Amino acid sequence: MSKESDLDNSLNELLKELNAEIDGTPTSSSTSSTSSSGSSSSSEDSKAHYTLSSFPTEMSCSEAFDQLVACYSIGGQMRHIYRYGNISYCDGRWAKLRFCLRLKGIWDDEERAKRVSKYYMEKLAEKKKQTGSSEDVWSVRTVPVLNPFRDDLYALRDQESNSVDESSVIN
Repeated sequence: MSKESDLDNSLNELLKELNAEIDGTPTSSSTSSTSSSGSSSSSEDSKAHYTLSSFPTEMSCSEAFDQLVACYSIGGQMRHIYRYGNISYCDGRWAKLRFCLRLKGIWDDEERAKRVSKYYMEKLAEKKKQTGSSEDVWSVRTVPVLNPFRDDLYALRDQESNSVDESSVIN
């Protein structure tokens, strides 16, 4: 399968999981479809940590408006021209502002939080589909490193150099 079809499959699976979680039905990664190439295990691992609760539940309309104004500013347009070679029509910023303004009509806090989380999850899935992700190469760390800089780096370097010297003597 091509990379695009793998990305389409992973996007569809992510959206199915999202909709199932919103509906309240449990999902498992074993029920998701897998591709015949065997590369789906890494995509399942990378999606396993994305749940609806891992996305923001609130959205600020003033922040969305500020982002839209910044996009249309001279600096925002020059940045877009420099990076992509054309002007930006700020479609994504407009969509975010419209979405935020539509949220103001929803009085139920839980429903509003679900919709905001779903919005951010869909945006992430869309972005991953378009540009890819570092998770295509690296696996996500699920266990945090405890005290990563506590050890003495010079002592570690000396231990490593001693172990290299001993292994060269033995062989």
